[in-house]
Amino acid sequence: MSLQQNKEVGKININISLMEMEEKSKQLNKDKQDLAELKVLMNEDVITTEAMKDGTTEQNFAKLIASLKTTMSDHGPINPSFNRELKTMREDLLPVAIENWHNLSEDSKAQIGSMSNFYCKMHLIVNLEEEAKKALKTFEQIIIQETYLDNYGLKNLMISFIGNRVNILCYNTAAVYYHHHHIVDLIQSLPNPNQLLKAIVADAQEKAYLAGVRALGIIGKTVTGPFWRLLSRSGSNILSLNDHLLNMMIHFERWSKDASSLLEGETLFNEDLVERHKDLLYEDLF
Repeated sequence: MSLQQNKEVGKININISLMEMEEKSKQLNKDKQDLAELKVLMNEDVITTEAMKDGTTEQNFAKLIASLKTTMSDHGPINPSFNRELKTMREDLLPVAIENWHNLSEDSKAQIGSMSNFYCKMHLIVNLEEEAKKALKTFEQIIIQETYLDNYGLKNLMISFIGNRVNILCYNTAAVYYHHHHIVDLIQSLPNPNQLLKAIVADAQEKAYLAGVRALGIIGKTVTGPFWRLLSRSGSNILSLNDHLLNMMIHFERWSKDASSLLEGETLFNEDLVERHKDLLYEDLF
């Protein structure tokens, strides 16, 4: 090895040694800092212990508890018990917190020892609101069903789905399109509809909105409804859907350029294979 190489190796060794010394120095400083913090904690413990011996800490704690004169809570079953325990603790600590406690009159002690417990009524109002919603919903159903629909021999075709998300929007928009005249007639028959009901009437008469719900309803009757029933057939699997998916793609590409045939009632699936529900909604959409 040449002299120059020896010098380079020496530099490397020196650098490594310096790095090791630096790391050791950092660790030593950290150890010193940890030791200093430990001593501070130990001193604090000693101070706390000594303070407890002369009663300073106990008196401060007693003053803190004695300063609690009022509580605010809900009507939960645990809160009265908590208030009783707090009142008992406070009464026990008042002689420590207040100088010359034993020289005070009984009336003064009773007045100082009294507490006020307030209970939030918001829970009662919230619960009342929930019950009011149920009552108003029932009243609304009675008004709509018995006062309006029954008088005209109609049935509410808007339904709630359970465990079926793929076709909820399309089905109920078709029902909204079917009922939009009924919605307008019902609200306009009310003696004094509020602004929200008036807004519903305006929306139910807006042609752009009606075109949107009709389009979704047509998709429901032509695409999503039959496709859902196709998926629900016994023995169906993903491989058996290839031909149907190809057929859907071909139709979608054509309808994206000209949807006239779709609006006129063109079918997507073979109706011998998948039933297309031609009910009141269907008749109103096409």
